[in-house]
Amino acid sequence: MDLASIIRDFLTTAQLMHLGTAHGGKPWVTPVYFAADVDMNLYWLSRKSRRHSAELQNNAHVAGSIVIPVNYGEKVRGLQFEGTARQLEGQDADAGRNIYSSKFWIVEDRAMSALEGGDPQICYQVHPDKYKLFDEVNFPQSPSQELKL
Repeated sequence: MDLASIIRDFLTTAQLMHLGTAHGGKPWVTPVYFAADVDMNLYWLSRKSRRHSAELQNNAHVAGSIVIPVNYGEKVRGLQFEGTARQLEGQDADAGRNIYSSKFWIVEDRAMSALEGGDPQICYQVHPDKYKLFDEVNFPQSPSQELKL
């Protein structure tokens, strides 16, 4: 199996990513549930009022990590990424929500909240420039592998 296929499988299995943003030289990391498309872009829903959402308006450069939990002592697998993020609108937002809802059912509840006047959930996308996989399972001799997109 090639590196891109292993990363795609990892993105399908994992549910939570830690998203890093920055403002004024100060970093911020927040956990968000995510889904990925076939091109390995990442999608999540969040309120516009959240700190990470506000910071993306001024600085689209992001980094993050995704881990599938293991017990201490087991072989480690983790994925890091860096890229650019953007708020999706119109048909792009609909497509992003469809990708997200293919993994998580809650998107319909969040959309209803927005229609009923609640704090709307905005769909965001990260387009990664690269992924760095640390994988002791598939690459025991050299677990650190990098994929540039």
